[in-house]
Amino acid sequence: MADKWNTFLLLAQAPVIAGLIVLIWRDIDQVTDSLLFVLALSAIWFGTLNACREIVKEKSIFEREWMKGLNLSSYLWSKLIVLSLVGFCQCLCLVFIVNNTIDLGDPPLGHLIVLFPASLAGTGLGLLISASVTTVDRSLTAVPLLLLPQILFSEMLVSHDHSSDFVKFLEKTAITTWTFDGLSQLEKSETDWSILFWSIAAPCLMTLLFILLARWIMMFRLPGTAKIKKKAQA
Repeated sequence: MADKWNTFLLLAQAPVIAGLIVLIWRDIDQVTDSLLFVLALSAIWFGTLNACREIVKEKSIFEREWMKGLNLSSYLWSKLIVLSLVGFCQCLCLVFIVNNTIDLGDPPLGHLIVLFPASLAGTGLGLLISASVTTVDRSLTAVPLLLLPQILFSEMLVSHDHSSDFVKFLEKTAITTWTFDGLSQLEKSETDWSILFWSIAAPCLMTLLFILLARWIMMFRLPGTAKIKKKAQA
């Protein structure tokens, strides 16, 4: 709340991207796979960009607070909770604006339920990026490098008929794969509930994995901070 300008820019992403989506797909009578894929990618983009600077920008503050007894897990979960609220608002805005012009089908709430875990996984990925780099500039540079595979390892680009087994395996590690499958199920007359379940569960599990990796990296870097702590106590 203190950084009102940055918060405004983060929240403004959703209506801007939603407006662009509407501009491109408004004259198409049906929901296309490309539209669903862009929705999935947008949700991941929201979460990743929201979180990629959050740890590295306050590195000195974190080190000082850690010397005073800050719990690392509580620190990371507090980041995730606050950022997830921002991501939820962004996904809600995205679905509302797009569905207002393009009929996504009933119920629109289903699209929100599938997109929010994708945003959550993007947030976890952003926190992992932020924990891994040493400057804000490097965190912003890393974002497109890690989001590009979300596009490349997708059946939207290359069908499974032309993909190797290794590429198919890499597809399963992409958040977009699960989210896109979930959104596609919402468009079918007969929903495969197992696919829909995993489209929600898999990004949530990825979020947990990203948070654990971020914690491990931060713990790995803490011995250097421990020297500062000993000097401060001396």
